[in-house]
Amino acid sequence: MRIGIMGAKGDPWHTMHFLVAETARVQRNLDIVYLVTAGHPVDKAPEDVTDRELRHLTCTAVVGDDPYLVPSRVEIDRQGASYMSDTLRHFKHVHGEDAEIELIIGEDRADTIKKWHEPQEICRLATIVVAPRANAKVDEVWLKSVLPEGARFAALEIESSSSFIRKQLAMGRPVRWLVPAQGIAVLEQNRMYGPNQATVTVAKPRSESMIKSILDNDLYTFTMCNAILQKFSKVRVGWKFTDRKAKGKWTQEALAELQARVNALSTLSLTREERIWCEAKLPWINHTFWDFLANYRFDPSEVKLSLDKKNNLHIEIEGLWCRTIFWEVPLLALICEVWYEMIDTNWNEDGQLEKMEAKAKRLAEVGALWGDFGTRRRRNFGAQERVVIVGKKYKNFTGTSNVYLAMKHDVKPLGTMAHAWIMAHSALVDLRHANKAALENWNDVYQGNLGTALPDTFGTDAFLRDFQGVLARCFDSVRHDSGDPFEWAEKMIAHYTKIGIDWKTKPLGFTDGNTCESAIAIHEWMTAKGGKCWFGIGTSFSNDYGPDSPALSIVIKMAWVQDPVSGMIIPVVKISDTPEKATGDEDALRVAMWVHYGRSLDHGRTPEPATTGGGTGMAA
Repeated sequence: MRIGIMGAKGDPWHTMHFLVAETARVQRNLDIVYLVTAGHPVDKAPEDVTDRELRHLTCTAVVGDDPYLVPSRVEIDRQGASYMSDTLRHFKHVHGEDAEIELIIGEDRADTIKKWHEPQEICRLATIVVAPRANAKVDEVWLKSVLPEGARFAALEIESSSSFIRKQLAMGRPVRWLVPAQGIAVLEQNRMYGPNQATVTVAKPRSESMIKSILDNDLYTFTMCNAILQKFSKVRVGWKFTDRKAKGKWTQEALAELQARVNALSTLSLTREERIWCEAKLPWINHTFWDFLANYRFDPSEVKLSLDKKNNLHIEIEGLWCRTIFWEVPLLALICEVWYEMIDTNWNEDGQLEKMEAKAKRLAEVGALWGDFGTRRRRNFGAQERVVIVGKKYKNFTGTSNVYLAMKHDVKPLGTMAHAWIMAHSALVDLRHANKAALENWNDVYQGNLGTALPDTFGTDAFLRDFQGVLARCFDSVRHDSGDPFEWAEKMIAHYTKIGIDWKTKPLGFTDGNTCESAIAIHEWMTAKGGKCWFGIGTSFSNDYGPDSPALSIVIKMAWVQDPVSGMIIPVVKISDTPEKATGDEDALRVAMWVHYGRSLDHGRTPEPATTGGGTGMAA
């Protein structure tokens, strides 16, 4: 990832600052430029500088939600003097050692760097990018002579003439800070000056529906990451996107918008208010995890977006497991937002509130316990928030998987683990007994808290072979996520009975594509048997806009794990109790079916578990 850092007293921030930052972003091919307001400038007495919060406001008020120019509080939140070397180290830590950092300064400051705090460290951490005085060029011979020896440097080209503006437009470059907004509107409307008279390039601001908080994610992301940091902090993984009903309707314009929104996620960070709430409401998560999250920033370079020849979307994600785990849920939500804003627009909000009210009322009338699990495939943020607002009116509403919505609406955050936790254990510990290893590690981290197990990663039959004795008693509940729910429930009841556990003390969860109707049917069936159950309901509530605008069927699943000792890339798979939900490498699926169910390696991928086991476990 290529990052620009531009520091200033900002007393106040003005147009030239933003012009230089945007020019550097474009000419230096930067993914993002941080605009850093100095906290305590070392060359000024405190009484000679305007309040830091007010100075910072002169930046944030202007750039707004620009996904590329991002105001940073790193120095105004820091105690003591503001040193650029500390700031550069901060961003290097946040974005990783592979990040390429460029420090953007004005020509008038270039010959002072030797006098800055730790000048050699500054030049080690960053390339010095120098903006010229107005309508002039930087003398690079002079520049080399005034910078510390060995410094990497580059010069920008900036003018404010009409000819320079025409040149920028002809190259498809933005002119946001060179031309007032009203002028840009005229240029776009009349298709002036652009390449082949095309529309001029203007940075698009973020939509109101876009993700606003780093907590706009499902709870299992945070609970798994906490466990990952304690057990597998150095493990690298890969993820793949699957569209189960790909329609070939993606466009380059929609892809570009999705990329812009992915980039915009890098501006999110944990606020002080959010951290206080999380530490109070999620006490079983280690305190040091919140330190990690406070320093975490999404790195768009971990995500590769593309379209194939059939105009279907392809996504691959690679990086440390403890970092890349945060992409799955918000990225799926962004895909849905772009799809329904730019591709499938055959829908409106008419009757949506009334429809949700009717569903919640029906579930309340039968007493079915349910929570919102709708983040990943929601129509947009507002659609999911409507589910929570309506749901919380009723006593049978248990909460939401979305941590931000839980905080905003004072409801319980819901969730424990996802398939990736078990899939990774198949590579890092043992394929045959991945379920056992995953549950044991989970219990070691959470000590009996968050006791809902997920059984279908390699099929429920494989899970039950590991779910014996201590584990079956330790975990409070098991949740159904594929296959026939009634057959699965009968299987769980029989298993608990066989090992001497009163199954009625173990509520069964159901989270596989539930609708209001299916939840009521399962609830009434379980109640008649004398048991307890609960439901996680997602897409059918947060994305129910009728048959003419159906919900997407999309997932992002772990594809491989890199062994931290040998460096070997190990494919991982999910078998599932529903054949269509199986994911992963074809050969790896065959191996998993052989190990767990004794199926011949010559058999196809369709997972129809055999009744006997066979083969040997595979440890990474």
